[in-house]
Amino acid sequence: MNLFDEMVKQAKLHPKKVIIEDTQNKFTYKKFLIAANIMSKKIREVVDDEKRIGLFLPNVVPQAIVLFALFKMSSSRAC
Repeated sequence: MNLFDEMVKQAKLHPKKVIIEDTQNKFTYKKFLIAANIMSKKIREVVDDEKRIGLFLPNVVPQAIVLFALFKMSSSRAC
């Protein structure tokens, strides 16, 4: 169990609730999880089986999406 799993639980309870926003984006739980799932697949394609991944992102919504995509990848590798 990690933060991604906790996000999934909350998304089931409140799919339309806005949970994060910046000056350009607003994301509901549902939209955020869709973006994190897509991003985790894209990252996996690029990094393959690397154990360490370094990313540099500005402090905007996509940073959180990438972070939760990495949480998802971490939990799926443990399975």
